[in-house]
Amino acid sequence: VFSSSPQVLLVILARSRAHLLPTYLAFIEHLDYPKSDISVYIQTDHNQDNTPLLLSQWRDSARAEYRDITLNTSSLLSYTQSLGPSSWEEDRYIHLMKIRQNALEHARASAHIRYIFFVDTDNFITPNTLRTL
Repeated sequence: VFSSSPQVLLVILARSRAHLLPTYLAFIEHLDYPKSDISVYIQTDHNQDNTPLLLSQWRDSARAEYRDITLNTSSLLSYTQSLGPSSWEEDRYIHLMKIRQNALEHARASAHIRYIFFVDTDNFITPNTLRTL
């Protein structure tokens, strides 16, 4: 089946965001881009709530609509969070870079992906976001 839309990898980074996920995922579902042209790569770790469970449930219910959904719940690196969740120590930046690098490698391993779009769970994107980019 030919599609005129380029294949996109949507990278979702989520940590302890269970309170935002229902709204956030609804925004993702309302993108006006063919879901068959979207692969989703989700990275979640170091959670203090049921974020992994909610993401797993969403993946299972949405899997048939998207080209692919990968949920990675493994921790790539342990980091010190001594000053709280808003603290950004050097090792936390390193951790984030490794997560993004993993997503880039995932995209490179998939010959069909033309673009990659990173979006955190506290960024609500409008339906035309992917088409506009």
